[in-house]
Amino acid sequence: MYVGANTFSVTVKNPACEPLQLMLALEGNNAGAQENTIRSVDSVFTANLPYSLNGQSAVNLTFKCQLSSGKKRLASREKSFYVIPFAKDLADLSATLADIEAAIPSLPDQAFVQEQLLMLNHRFTRIAEQSRTAGTLPVSRRSALQEDVAALRTDAGRWLATARAAAKAGSVLAIYGANPWAPFGGMEEIVEGRTRPAALALECFGNEIESAALNIANFSGQAMTVLISMDPLRSAADSNQVMAPAGVFSFHEVLDVPTEALDYSSDALPLIGQARTLVIPAWGMRQLWMNVHSDSLPAGDWRGALRVHSLQIESQAASASLTIKRWPFTPAQPQPLRLCHWGYVHTSLLKDQPQAALKDQISHGTNVFVATTDQAPQARYDEEGNLVGAIDFSTHDEYISRHAQHGIILFFNYQTALKGPGAHFSPAWTKAYKAWLKAWVQHLQELGVGYENYALYPIDEPGLNEGLVEAFIQYAKPVREVNPSVQIYTDPVERATMQELQKMAPYVDIWCPNRNGYLLHKGAEKLTFLKSTGSTVWTYECEGNAKHQSPLGYYRAQSWLTWFRGLTGIGFWSYCTHNRDPWFMPAGSHDYLLIYSGNGVVSSKRWEAIRDGIEEYGLLVQLQKAVEAAAAKPETAKAVAAARTVLTEQASVIAQYCGLDKAGTLPGMDGMAALRTLEDRRHQKITQVRSSMANAFRLLSEYSTSK
Repeated sequence: MYVGANTFSVTVKNPACEPLQLMLALEGNNAGAQENTIRSVDSVFTANLPYSLNGQSAVNLTFKCQLSSGKKRLASREKSFYVIPFAKDLADLSATLADIEAAIPSLPDQAFVQEQLLMLNHRFTRIAEQSRTAGTLPVSRRSALQEDVAALRTDAGRWLATARAAAKAGSVLAIYGANPWAPFGGMEEIVEGRTRPAALALECFGNEIESAALNIANFSGQAMTVLISMDPLRSAADSNQVMAPAGVFSFHEVLDVPTEALDYSSDALPLIGQARTLVIPAWGMRQLWMNVHSDSLPAGDWRGALRVHSLQIESQAASASLTIKRWPFTPAQPQPLRLCHWGYVHTSLLKDQPQAALKDQISHGTNVFVATTDQAPQARYDEEGNLVGAIDFSTHDEYISRHAQHGIILFFNYQTALKGPGAHFSPAWTKAYKAWLKAWVQHLQELGVGYENYALYPIDEPGLNEGLVEAFIQYAKPVREVNPSVQIYTDPVERATMQELQKMAPYVDIWCPNRNGYLLHKGAEKLTFLKSTGSTVWTYECEGNAKHQSPLGYYRAQSWLTWFRGLTGIGFWSYCTHNRDPWFMPAGSHDYLLIYSGNGVVSSKRWEAIRDGIEEYGLLVQLQKAVEAAAAKPETAKAVAAARTVLTEQASVIAQYCGLDKAGTLPGMDGMAALRTLEDRRHQKITQVRSSMANAFRLLSEYSTSK
């Protein structure tokens, strides 16, 4: 019970998930009673009652809790304390400082911690003197004292945890296992006890890229450069079967980048350089990210080790064991899930690296490319509505040659490439528009681009502003008249009414409604209507604060949410389209971008998570096909049931992470430590579901093989 803010907490285990009521109460001689009651059917739940001690005088406190089921009291507790201001604060601080001193002789590098302890003790002495007269201090000075005590408690606790971890490591160099998807906290992870053994265990399907991470700590007073190396992989079934690590692994450093929230996010993933080295700051930690390319590994169990050596005269060494289970099943091909991200490379920070950008997009599952006005055929018309001169297809054809083979092209705002004296929708414009469209479609056919490989995208986000729905229809209707086989795309937002959607429907081949407005807690009726039209239905999202959006929830789980809702495409704003460099804080704007620029494209944790979700959607499709092939045979009932559980119940759990559960997709009031714990649970659940998926594939394949 410290001076300042405290919380009275009680946790109840309720394995039967009965409806229970938990009441907390606090009584003190300087204030009236405080009370909080919660009701829950969860297997484990917690009630919290915040309270504060002002530090002016001693106080009697009585804490009470009562657990009930209906009118029946199941348990009750009561405990009283006499609290002297700052007494517990100082006692705990004194004990913490003594523990730091006791740990120093065991440290591999003692000098720096000794210096820190001297400064901590100096602060403690000053605080102890001030606390003797705390009751007579003005409110402002007592408040400042309270803040000083809290700050010293935090700093002392951090150094005690660090000293103990260093003593346990027995070396200035240490490696810890890490959840790659939890926000990296640096040395705060030591404080939080996130020092799991350096043992990596990955499970992957064929043609996947799976990620792992290690935290590398430097428990010395000098920065340390370390060299990363990998042992060859050996088959667990045959030790003579060896795979060289080249081509199987790629290594990245996790970098903190500033965010729109005026803090930092451990998001950027630049490849480690030619020497494969990392610089670890004094008494600091860096995260090493590793991608495993499963297409380079035969199916089976593989073992290896990652080694870290410091570049010092007396080199320090540490290692992490590695096991990889590569299942003999692969996602459906071609990729069944569409990915769109509005990557206008030609006007972005990647404009000088178009080939690298395209390669990166394709490798992460991009198969929807959005062309802008610049890439539409350029044409002019006269006052009579006649096209003047030849249509300029040069930029258009260049874009087609680069992108058409990799997916579908959406021609956004294409209509503004047709220029002339008439206003849009005037008789002259309409005549020219139809002639231009006819020539354009003919040209695409001559290039070998079929109707399934492109769509027209005249209006962005119908429903966002008044008149956009009508404009969409006016642009789309002549397209239907010229050639009803030409696909038309639209991305309505929540404000589009049911009546407006119904008016648009005859002119839509691809719906891409906003996730928040149609897939989460509202818009179900409208989504049902969109699906009932028989047109393709995707979804997209464009929330800001992107660098803090959960890689597992907001990004990876969108593929699972799409599966759960019966859709076939996802989208994010944006890959690279913004006038702000994502390496820096986006002053006056939001974080949106998925990647960073460098010598080539620099990936992010979020961009890697999107690819994982796409791969898993492909696995769900493949498993569904296997179920359909076996469902009619009675002898496969057990295997089919197991697979259907994965496809429905288990898939729905992961889908909840994308905005349907209470935790949401952004850091909450509990801070980054709580978010790391949340992402641990999510990652564990995804891993469990993937294992269940592999088992379902195995059961179905065993039957198929036996027959």
